[in-house]
Amino acid sequence: MYNLTIFLLATIVCTQAAPTYELCASPKIYAFGGVREGEKCGSFSKQEPDYHYIFDGRNWTSVLAPLATSKCINTVFYKNKFYAIERNGNQVATYDGYKWVKGMYSYYSHSGGAVAVYNGDLMRVGGDDGSRDQDVEIFTYSWRTENSLPFKRMYNAACDYQGQLLSIGGRAFGSLVLDSVDVFDGLFWSISSTPLPHAIEHVSCREYRGLLYVVGIYNGTVSVFNYNGKEWNVVNANLYPSFQNTTTTHIITLPTEEKKDQMYVMLSASEPTGATQAMLLFVGGSSWTEIDNLPPAIKFQGGVSTCIPSSFQPPTNSHHNTRNNGGSTNPAMPSGQVCYHRDEATLVIAVTMSVVAFLLMIVATIAIIKCLRKSPRKGDFLQLDDKEDASLIIN
Repeated sequence: MYNLTIFLLATIVCTQAAPTYELCASPKIYAFGGVREGEKCGSFSKQEPDYHYIFDGRNWTSVLAPLATSKCINTVFYKNKFYAIERNGNQVATYDGYKWVKGMYSYYSHSGGAVAVYNGDLMRVGGDDGSRDQDVEIFTYSWRTENSLPFKRMYNAACDYQGQLLSIGGRAFGSLVLDSVDVFDGLFWSISSTPLPHAIEHVSCREYRGLLYVVGIYNGTVSVFNYNGKEWNVVNANLYPSFQNTTTTHIITLPTEEKKDQMYVMLSASEPTGATQAMLLFVGGSSWTEIDNLPPAIKFQGGVSTCIPSSFQPPTNSHHNTRNNGGSTNPAMPSGQVCYHRDEATLVIAVTMSVVAFLLMIVATIAIIKCLRKSPRKGDFLQLDDKEDASLIIN
């Protein structure tokens, strides 16, 4: 009983003293999974351990966390966890800062679809499984199917922009690359009357300072567009000439307290003709500067996401927009969500249960002590005073 009391007291003290650790204590970019040239998504024999990489705007750090899916994934931050969805399958896994855990499979095994968060739901848009590549799947607490896309497409992007979900570019059949955009208003899909400046595939997108930016590939050329809600404009027609076989793109923003929010483009090539990966910082207009301190983080068909704490206050002089959008490889979390190792609700429940258990143990201990005091001790019924002894003997 004494040992149990000490154990419960220690549990209460430790639980109350343990802080709620925020995985995203400051804005960071996370890079997960991916394979190198010559490797396959489902082949683990030649691949390095499952490190993921974290960029804080200055430096990269690495964390060892074995994936629960194949290496080729889309990632998104949703409901306080990172979600990984296979780019060439239907396995889903979640990461809470400790480890990856397998989740509920999506309905169909798609290849090359997009992932985004829209109206509080996780959405898987497009992809090709041979017959169902128009399907849209939605996850809230379980997966369900939604109205099909107007256009069959894979290697597209999906972004929440101005209250609508856009499915952008991609490939239809064979080598047919698309310049069309599908629009979802929360009820129905339609085809936008404003196409892209030209067709692109392996597309990614991000809202940045009120404009929607899109990066994609056509004939080996990396193109960047932006959209103001009415028309598309070309930002860069040939962003990075040395990438002639780029097959994975990421466009992502990282707000900082010291500077205005920054936008990056990350590229990786499956069949390198020179560089195998690159990271470029957008410095305004159509100008970019290359980031030199790259780890092996931006790999072919990997996933990249941003995590932003709810307590973060962007600079007042920047036109920072807190809406987070997804792309084919880099959807981020909805605004206002925070990624915790252990959230506050779980902590409160643990403390409450420990206190209740401790109080019940005290009540039970007191009851047992009272019972022991009331019970006669051994031999008490044989003890008689002298007069009683004499009377008993006489009688």
